Amino acid sequence: MKKLKLLCGLLGSALLLAACGGGGGEATGNKIGFTSLASFGDSLSDAGTHAVGSVAAIGGGRYTINSGNPATPAKIWLDHLSAQLGLPAPCAAVTGLNPTSTFAMIPGGGSSPVTVKAGCTNHAQGGSRVSNPIGPAHPLTAPNPNHVVGQLTYPLTQQVSEYLGRNGGSFASKTLVTVMAGGNDAFMNGAMVQALLMTPETAVANMATAGSELATLIKNEIVGKGAKYVLVVNLPDISSSPNGLEAGPTGAAFTNQMVQAFNTALSAGLSGVSGVAFADAYTTSRDQFRNAAAYGFTNTTNRACSTTAAPTNPLQGAALGCNGGNVIAGDVSRYMFADDVHPTPYAHQQLAQFAAKVLATAGWL
Repeated sequence: MKKLKLLCGLLGSALLLAACGGGGGEATGNKIGFTSLASFGDSLSDAGTHAVGSVAAIGGGRYTINSGNPATPAKIWLDHLSAQLGLPAPCAAVTGLNPTSTFAMIPGGGSSPVTVKAGCTNHAQGGSRVSNPIGPAHPLTAPNPNHVVGQLTYPLTQQVSEYLGRNGGSFASKTLVTVMAGGNDAFMNGAMVQALLMTPETAVANMATAGSELATLIKNEIVGKGAKYVLVVNLPDISSSPNGLEAGPTGAAFTNQMVQAFNTALSAGLSGVSGVAFADAYTTSRDQFRNAAAYGFTNTTNRACSTTAAPTNPLQGAALGCNGGNVIAGDVSRYMFADDVHPTPYAHQQLAQFAAKVLATAGWL
């Protein structure tokens, strides 16, 4: 098998996906009268958990092509969705870097204190998994902790628990909840296979378990605690991302097996659950890769963030540290990928349109 390139460093999430087609057709309004948005997941939904200290100093903080200005961060899909609903922009419920990380690559670096942000309900974090607390770029994943950003990687089980702890143990009836995760479980299981510490069969089984765990979490701790409107986005076809393509045909096929195992278990576990709108990003993503131009993308196979443009920025090749000052030459405004797995701002806009379409179909928007 060709070596499977999976990220256990700075990148940490399910890739992106978008789906309503280029421009237009975006649903607007707030039919239900949602009063708040609560989000759980990984880097795709992260509103700035790690936009602190050294990461902020180099113009990073979100997993996309950053604006370079913390005061006006690049928009992720949840920013667009919040605006459509007439709700405040999402803000990270917790900020900081893991206190055991030195982040010695950047002069003056080091961990930034973990801080709870009152009133913020975006609990998604780059590197987070469904239930395992050790995700990509967590200090315990690297041979040399000095070369680790120190992502917090709180699992979704902890994210939901923390939300409930701050909100009286329940969800308000007019809160829209979004859930998207599983990519980091794929990355970590794939890395174990690559290191010959796990068989591919075990990795696929683990992904099915993670999908079932997420379904149970949604049923028991989100819907079961009062949420009446839950948008669940499954894993897109990450085997067709730049990261997946670099693994070669055999590696990509294995990654696809993991994704499908997760998605199948997640879908089965949520079958018939009232109050859940299921967004099939996997099916949509496959069409998007085949028909990129119809969705407005000019490139779906290359990364927009340069690995060499700014030598003083050690995170420049990763979306977390990427900004307009360290992208490749040319127009990357309609690229799908910022780095090997993370979406550009345009792709985030497309993902928001996809989410809005699903909500409209459910009669919620």
